[in-house]
Amino acid sequence: MTKPQSPRSRPAGAARAASEGRDGRSFFSRPKGEARASLQRDNARDDRSGGSRDERAGGRPVPRPSYDAPRGDSRGGERASYGSERREGRPSPRPSFDPSRGEGRGGDRGSYGSERREGRPGPRPSYDAPRGEGRGGERGSYGSERREGRPGPRPSYDAPRGEGRGGERGSYGSERREGRPGPRPSYDAPRGEGRGGERASYGSERREGRQDTRQSYGSPRGGERGQHAGPRGGDGGHGHGHGGQDRPPKPQFNRPRLSHAAIRIEQVQRALGEILQWTYPADAALSHWLRSHPNLGARDRSEVAEAVYDVLRHLRRYRQFGESGVGPASRRLAILGLAATLGADELAEGLDAAEAEWLRRVSQIDLATLPRAVRGSIPDWLDERLGAMDSPETLIDALNRQASLDLRVNPLKAERDAMLAELQQGAGRYQPVAMPYSPWGIRMEGRPAVNRWPQFENGSIEVQDEGSQLLALLVGPRRGEMIIDFCAGAGGKTLLLGALMRSTGRLYAFDVSAARLARAKPRFARSGLSNVVPVVIDNENDARVKRLAGKAQRVLVDAPCSGIGTLRRNPDLKWRQHPEALAELGQLQERILNSAARCVAPGGRLVYATCSLLAEENEVQAERFLAGHPDFERVDAAEILAARCENLKIEGPYVQLRPDVHGTDGFFAAVFERRKKGAAAADAGEAPEAGEAPAGAQDEPA
Repeated sequence: MTKPQSPRSRPAGAARAASEGRDGRSFFSRPKGEARASLQRDNARDDRSGGSRDERAGGRPVPRPSYDAPRGDSRGGERASYGSERREGRPSPRPSFDPSRGEGRGGDRGSYGSERREGRPGPRPSYDAPRGEGRGGERGSYGSERREGRPGPRPSYDAPRGEGRGGERGSYGSERREGRPGPRPSYDAPRGEGRGGERASYGSERREGRQDTRQSYGSPRGGERGQHAGPRGGDGGHGHGHGGQDRPPKPQFNRPRLSHAAIRIEQVQRALGEILQWTYPADAALSHWLRSHPNLGARDRSEVAEAVYDVLRHLRRYRQFGESGVGPASRRLAILGLAATLGADELAEGLDAAEAEWLRRVSQIDLATLPRAVRGSIPDWLDERLGAMDSPETLIDALNRQASLDLRVNPLKAERDAMLAELQQGAGRYQPVAMPYSPWGIRMEGRPAVNRWPQFENGSIEVQDEGSQLLALLVGPRRGEMIIDFCAGAGGKTLLLGALMRSTGRLYAFDVSAARLARAKPRFARSGLSNVVPVVIDNENDARVKRLAGKAQRVLVDAPCSGIGTLRRNPDLKWRQHPEALAELGQLQERILNSAARCVAPGGRLVYATCSLLAEENEVQAERFLAGHPDFERVDAAEILAARCENLKIEGPYVQLRPDVHGTDGFFAAVFERRKKGAAAADAGEAPEAGEAPAGAQDEPA
């Protein structure tokens, strides 16, 4: 059937003609092989024909013979006519180029396009006869009805799956837009004819908030789909199995839970793995490890820390014991450390048979049969130096014991007796007692969290070893004086000096480490002091140090040292130090002491102190300083302390505290006083008569 064609459809026709080729045929309907060669010869013959060119020049359509006789003799002419009619704006029938697919294809297609533009549904011929002759038209109708919002029948494109599929699907879409559930045919007959409709109903009921059963789409599996959700819990009438049968229980894959002892051994082993690299001090490395494990409780942290420090104290002996064991060396060290702190019985669940037997065997070793260096777990170079002192066995044993907690009362804010009574009432389980020598000290057992106590937060108490407190007595600060703490560090001694000055005068806190002074500033703020001036210096010859030459009445030099006297608190130092480092420290101590001496005013006092037990850092340095500075004289430090501490019995002229004798860290102190100018000149005049050279006179600051 021929329908009128709109002129606007011309571009579409031109595009279709371009896709079909110059001769009006599609690519697949063109002749191939010899037929194509014959066709080319015929075209050449027509081009040489004059009449044909004249007619074309005149603009008149010329019938073109069909080049494919079986597909229609009048094809070429019809196409020419169709082209002229298109140019004149008149619709023209276009023959089908494939008779098997319908004679009226071209015209009908044009009609379908015009009707679509006019909004009218029109029949469209089917392009595949076996699938239905009326397909095209019905599809056009379906499109127009969709634009008008009306559902329309759509033919099924696959007969075996239902003739009414298309129309019902259109209806389903319109009903979804209107919010009404509609039947939807099943697209797979073996799985249920009513699948589509029930699915639509299920969606609408979900929108309305109503519970509904949903049919199973896999009938061979049996049962309703809702039944499969039964084991997940909830009501709603769900079943509890497949097809009404009981669902088999889900298998459980539970890992065996580690015992408390096994977990603790693993934790200590990992902590030791970081600390024994000796990259950082043990306290800093352990703090970093504990911060990376925030889930550990207070008890866990305490047990791990105690075991780690026990291993560091007895590292040499534990390593020798571990040579006879099996497994990782760090694990054997962790087992020995925990056995010493918690007891071997507490580790039984975390050990296998071989480890338990090894631990039992090494526990029966008689320590007296071991060499002193192995028994005391100290390096050979340290054993040689400590062996030259009095009672080396007891000294080494005391250095390997855990130190008690020493507190100091802030004289500006509290009295020791009142604070002691308060702590005995609130923290009596730690057994607080007054220190035997320091008038401000309180000693406690255990490891309480002092930094959380209100007395610590308000600056009434500080943590400070008793030996360090006694240094303040040697300095003897007075109100209104200028005092220099040359190596202030964390500021413990600075705080006590400032409090004894009653926060008057000026107290300089020098240090080459800005980080250490930064950590000291909160302590300064809590203490209530206003006379402390922290100063970061580049070195001992800094310009700010030289500006104070001859101006300070008191100068304290707590020089950098090996720290051997603090092995109770820092047991890793004996493994981090070596004899070559001692030589370098000795040179540094000498430079610092010479620089600090320039700041002492005539008649002023210079106190040199270390937390070491080694003679090359203590007495040797003091004697060398006196030999190089004749303007200084030595003062008996033991007499100064005896005047303030009646219980302290020390032989002068130096102060040497030992953990096995005095219960403090190992401390050394020497006191020097700068002679006044008159006395210094008299001594300088008498020196040549005695035949002594006035050595060190050139060191007098200008």
